[in-house]
Amino acid sequence: MTSRSSTLVISSLFVSAFFIMAFIISFLFFNHAIAEPSNEQMPPLAKMSLELDVTPNHLLMCMEEGKPASLGAKPDKAAMLTCLQNANPAITSDKLDEVMKKNMPAPGSQPEQ
Repeated sequence: MTSRSSTLVISSLFVSAFFIMAFIISFLFFNHAIAEPSNEQMPPLAKMSLELDVTPNHLLMCMEEGKPASLGAKPDKAAMLTCLQNANPAITSDKLDEVMKKNMPAPGSQPEQ
């Protein structure tokens, strides 16, 4: 192999390595950015499930259990709390109130940040 051809081989290896590294770095950066949205970007149900340490599906099921019997009636908080505690016994009534107030504000008010 001549000096010129070995230089070309080495140069092409460096260029290839550069593009491979650029691809890996961009993949890791964008994969991380897509896989973990910030808390502000999450819908309220996802935020609440994280704060209560339950799955979003379980939270939704418990919200259905605590759903008011009629329009204008208050939700059945005790039924909802009992359902949530089946998945996470550490959830207290105060914690549920805090998470609900923070993520599901009363109509006409803004959520807390």
